[in-house]
Amino acid sequence: MYFLANTMETHSLMNVSKVAPQKSLLLAERITISSFFNICIILASYIEILINSTFNLNLNSLFITKVLPYSNKEVHLAIKLFKTAVGFLIYELFLLILVPSLNLIRLSPIGLLLFIIAVNLVYIDIFLTLDLLREILIKIAVKISQAINSVFSICLFLLISYYFFDLRFKLEMMIGNSSLSLFELVINYFCFVVITLLVVVVLSLRLRVDITTSRKMRFFKYTIPGFDFGLQPTMLSLVRNRLFIYLSGMLLLLITISFIQATKENTLQLCLFLLPAINIVGLSYYDTTFELRRLYPFYRISVFREIKSLIMVGITLNMPLLIIALFELQDIGDFIFGLDIFLASIVIGFAFPREQGVLNETISAILIIIIAIVLLSLVVFPWILWGVSLCLGVILWLILKNERRLRC
Repeated sequence: MYFLANTMETHSLMNVSKVAPQKSLLLAERITISSFFNICIILASYIEILINSTFNLNLNSLFITKVLPYSNKEVHLAIKLFKTAVGFLIYELFLLILVPSLNLIRLSPIGLLLFIIAVNLVYIDIFLTLDLLREILIKIAVKISQAINSVFSICLFLLISYYFFDLRFKLEMMIGNSSLSLFELVINYFCFVVITLLVVVVLSLRLRVDITTSRKMRFFKYTIPGFDFGLQPTMLSLVRNRLFIYLSGMLLLLITISFIQATKENTLQLCLFLLPAINIVGLSYYDTTFELRRLYPFYRISVFREIKSLIMVGITLNMPLLIIALFELQDIGDFIFGLDIFLASIVIGFAFPREQGVLNETISAILIIIIAIVLLSLVVFPWILWGVSLCLGVILWLILKNERRLRC
């Protein structure tokens, strides 16, 4: 749908370009090429963060890597290639959305071929570069490798976000005002990408590595004020999770920065855009409660009580979103959107348990992003979102009931 909309918009821009002055058209084309590469760099960076935040070897996989008749370097390179390939598939799917904009650039067949090759090499270049930097930092501080890995991801996310919202526009305008022809600009990008890729590959092959065998701290033990309201069976399992801590910290930091630098109106709009992200914490619910679920019948936690508790937790997590939506839009579409993401993330978490597959966490993250994009297009139709909530609730009830039956 978005691809079709993008194609139609590009067609209208092509009609405008036919009557535009030559100098202005050349400026716009240079900016378009620069913007294309910038978006690819940003997209590749976000994918690298996603892959390295979700792709982790479990204990069984770590054991297998140790008993295989291969050196640590060979296993490490295989893991790196696998992660790069998984991320490349995601990258290509998003790249399809940008394809119609190629019609706005007047390039020769050779220039267009070099441009397409360079755009695809950008992902490999950025992914391997960031992965190499991550490994160097972890190698320097082995004892706190997990903390370094998390801090690197957070800092990289903030830096790329700043580049996306501010810095890239200055760079694109500077390149747009240059005297380079379109073919020369593409050649410069192509040469830079190829040279950087060769350097990164050589450094990656020469770096002596070992497979990290430490486990991430998944839970934080802290108390919550004594309240129930139907939240007790499930609330602690979600808010004590590492994912919830990272998400809430990241959202609080971004909103605080926006509050300092932007107006109150812009900050509230940003909150409507960012706050639904907290709902993906539901992905960790099944893994968090896996060992305890067999004891639920002894604590008289029925399927009805569990699903009621989950819905109450979802409402609680989205309460700030509801208040802002009512204050800013006088509408509850965003609130239902957030609740749908929460229920969908729990369902996906049950379908792809983290502990039962190395790629399950990555697949879960990709699926919830796709679902969020689809649901976002339905925010203007609250009654459809209510129907989605009902369907997800029924699916979750069936999953919980079937899971209890199989455990018993």
